[in-house]
Amino acid sequence: MSAKNEKFAGAVWCMDGRDKKAVQDYAQGLFVDSVCDGPGTVGVLADVGHPKHALFVQKLRDQLPVSIGNHGSEIIFVSGHAECAGHPVDDVRHKEDILKATALVRSILHELNYTTITVIPLWNQRGEDGVWFLWHWSQSLQIRQLPQRRHKNQKSVWHETLFIFGIPRPLLLRCILAKTGSVT
Repeated sequence: MSAKNEKFAGAVWCMDGRDKKAVQDYAQGLFVDSVCDGPGTVGVLADVGHPKHALFVQKLRDQLPVSIGNHGSEIIFVSGHAECAGHPVDDVRHKEDILKATALVRSILHELNYTTITVIPLWNQRGEDGVWFLWHWSQSLQIRQLPQRRHKNQKSVWHETLFIFGIPRPLLLRCILAKTGSVT
């Protein structure tokens, strides 16, 4: 069990440290449980024919209750990243797989009767300046009018979360964390 003042989130992410560091920095003030990780996690979860798909789904069914039930996580991040050695597909396909994996995580949460958990899909990529930063979908899959550094290849359903080392966390996460009592 965790102490009352400790706040947690869960993460379904790649084993790559660049992805984990970005998500951990994004979730400032939260301990991040590694609910499911491995090489190319979102690709494995998105492909029901993948040899490790059933194993990863079972990991989710086993570990989500620990993160939510024992640690009180109210947020689960589903993250993928560019330059992934474990899921070497183009960025468009990788982003589609993040959404498929997110839908799978949501369905497992519903099966387990965790219907109030927020699931946030994230995409991590290197900017033109070499700095890694995160993107996320708005809940309506529309571009949100938040201050942002736009990338020339940005797709219409994506927007940057203001994550660049040293810049405050995004407004959407701030609102979610305010709901959990982590942020005033």
